[in-house]
Amino acid sequence: MREFLFTYHFGGKSWGTSVFADTPAEAREKIKTVGMARYDGELVARIPAAVPGAGWMARLICWWHRPRNV
Repeated sequence: MREFLFTYHFGGKSWGTSVFADTPAEAREKIKTVGMARYDGELVARIPAAVPGAGWMARLICWWHRPRNV
């Protein structure tokens, strides 16, 4: 998979976004469906799993969000 870049205009400014796809044609098809996207919330943290030593943070988050007996 490759990452393809797109630009658009909103509020008098230019903005950019990216889409992961195998081909430019697939990326264009994916970007067409953005208008039908559902809002899921705000991204508040990004944890790169490929960073050596970052695994402890992922384990901590999983531990913190684990189901608890009430």
